[in-house]
Amino acid sequence: MRWAVLWLFLTPQALANGDELGALSEIPSIEWSRSLPGTKASGQFHTERSAPVVHRDLVYVGASGSHALHAFHVNSGNNVHQYAAEAAVYAQPVFTKDALFFSDSAGYTYRYEIGAKEATWSHFSGVPIGSTPT
Repeated sequence: MRWAVLWLFLTPQALANGDELGALSEIPSIEWSRSLPGTKASGQFHTERSAPVVHRDLVYVGASGSHALHAFHVNSGNNVHQYAAEAAVYAQPVFTKDALFFSDSAGYTYRYEIGAKEATWSHFSGVPIGSTPT
């Protein structure tokens, strides 16, 4: 089990309104927390660099100890999908209507249909990528 934990803070009012990202008019409470998948990373890569992104009903986050972008359900925290990569994912993904794009620290950029098991395409840049695709 890894030491890194993903937390989602929601107010009861925001959940009642069906607005997962509602304005915080109350003190936030922890609705769920999950350990990130993968092994414990060492050295300077011992921290998580990928900021979570909420898209539709999922929270997307990379993890330094795994070779994937992970999708957690915003309400339950269940890890519902993993998008495979060649190395750790340190940056946020970006989304279009039906696809997502992300890069990894091995130098690959990927395009996945949302929910797909295989990448539509990938491109190798030759250098590690730690930034969000634009």
